[in-house]
Parts: sequence; structure tokens; C-alpha cells
Amino acid sequence: DHCGKKSRVPNVGINPLGVSRSVRTADATERSMASDQGPNSWVGNPTIDPEAHHQAEAGVEMKGRNWRLFGNVYADWVDDFIMRDRARGQDGILLSNGASVYRNVDALLTGFTIDGQYRFGSNWVIEANAAYTFGENLSDSQALAQIPPLEGMIGLTYQADGWSVGGTARGAIQQTRVDDNPATGSGLDVGETPGWVTLDLHASLDMVKPFKVKVGVTNLLHAEYAYHLNRANAFDPTSVQVNEPGQSFYLRVVASF
Repeated sequence: DHCGKKSRVPNVGINPLGVSRSVRTADATERSMASDQGPNSWVGNPTIDPEAHHQAEAGVEMKGRNWRLFGNVYADWVDDFIMRDRARGQDGILLSNGASVYRNVDALLTGFTIDGQYRFGSNWVIEANAAYTFGENLSDSQALAQIPPLEGMIGLTYQADGWSVGGTARGAIQQTRVDDNPATGSGLDVGETPGWVTLDLHASLDMVKPFKVKVGVTNLLHAEYAYHLNRANAFDPTSVQVNEPGQSFYLRVVASF
């Protein structure tokens, strides 16, 4: 720079394409589960094959004087994906009574993550990130269950000497790619999950070193929402969706040595 000024050309780092292969063997539940409860039976598959993942991944990172941006994309082709399903006499499944069983299918998982930060003025910081995953059961040409939709957050913080205060908005779009019909699929998704947005507030105060006090409120507006995630247990394989907590307050004291 002949003018003596700092260059404003951003630093760009590109992560080379990474390729990997990994294998996962079925766990004890997937192989040996044995719960006979009539239509709610849950049965393992002792002959199920290991699933093999073939993943490709690439990323890029850019930095400027007061900002940074990171992005990553990936694709994972899975041979013999271990899928929890309903017994309908499929290949390799001896039952046709609707019991919960495990079988192998071919699958594709692909998606991206992006994360960024921008500082402006002398004290303000904006941070944001987003993540998305697409999951497809290639053998049956339908969506994989329990795959989250596009999710993300954006936050604004004022940082001063010894204290900070800010807010964060978090949310997800509606998940419409579901496997919620046990007559044609696994039925592991309760159904489509509505989109949602929540607002959090936070503040911190540096006390006598090395202590810091953090206070805040999550879900300030008491929004009713749930992640696209279901729960089941060994006594009842029926999937249920549980809402996240409403308005919650917290106070923390953190010590760093």
C-alpha cells in the first residue's frame, strides 16, 4: 500500500475439499430390542448391515478489518443407512404388523452452515448464523424423519469496558419435509413443525477478576414453539413432540482462571 493505509482487501481462506468414509455398526437397541406390545411392538434386527458414510465437505472463510464470514457445505451419501421403520413386509423384514423395526436403506444427507460477525462504531457487534440439512431416503423416495429445517439466529450486542448488553433473535422456518405416516413410512415425525421466532435479552458485568456476572431472559415474549425433534421410550415407541420452555430468567456467576 503506497499511501501508508491498511489494505481493505479481505483475507480469504478456502478449506480444500475433504472426502471421508466412515462405518457405523448398529447399536444394541437396533440389533436386540425386544418389546412385544401388540401394535406397539418394537423389535431389533440382528442381521442388519452396518451403515457406510461417504462424505464430501468444503468451506471458505473471509476476514476483514471489522468483520468475518465462514461458510461450509457438505454431502453425505449413506449406503445401508440404519432406519427405524414400520413393518410392512419390506425386503428383509419378516413382519407386516406395523411393529417398529430396523432396516437398511440408501440415503442422502446434505446441507450447509454459515456464520458471520460485523463490528461497527466502537462498541457494537452483530452476529448471525444459519444451518440447513436436507435428508432423503433414496430407497423409498421420501424424506428422512427427524431432519431439522433451516434454523438460525441474529444478535446485537453493545460491548463496553467491563460490561455488555444485547439481544438475540432465534428461529426456524416451517418443516414440511416429514415422514409422519406409519402406513407408508416410519411415522417418526409427529407431523409438520411450524416455524417460530424467539427473542432473548442478556447482559454481563465484570466484577472482581476473575468473576463475571451474567443475567438474562430467554423467550422474552413467551412464544410457544418446538424444535423438529420427537421423543420415544422403550415402553412406548409412539413419538411425541415436546414444546420448549416459555419465558425463563437466569443468573450466572462465571470464573475464568
